[in-house]
Amino acid sequence: TSFVDLIELVRSSIQTNQLADVTWTNVGPLSQYNNETSKWSFRFRSRNFYTNSCSCAVSNQCTRSVGFYFQTDTIRSQPNITVPGLVLGCYTIDSLLLSTLECFYDKQCVKLVVDNYDFDVVGLVRPLNSHAVQIEPLRNENS
Repeated sequence: TSFVDLIELVRSSIQTNQLADVTWTNVGPLSQYNNETSKWSFRFRSRNFYTNSCSCAVSNQCTRSVGFYFQTDTIRSQPNITVPGLVLGCYTIDSLLLSTLECFYDKQCVKLVVDNYDFDVVGLVRPLNSHAVQIEPLRNENS
């Protein structure tokens, strides 16, 4: 069995079992209130927001463009700026396998992504602990 066959086995198992992706690209939440029981019921429904009315319940080839959406009054089906070679699939593995990744080999395209992506660097920077003991140098600078 080749590596490609193993990847395809994992991919088809995920789709066959209709697992919900953590990014919710393949399913959407659906809630209904039952007046008789006064209870809510929650379930997931397959997404159909991909091109050509493709359904993730039927195909693992559903895609839509990846890009940047700017705040508007209407819901856009296409991004304002599209990232070449990247597509969003039903599952993360589909997105990776269906994308050409050509953007990551082009300096201008990488700059486009870096300039438009909202990186959260605040969470990455940790303040120094004022109660930490300062370590003395091992060697005396005067000697």
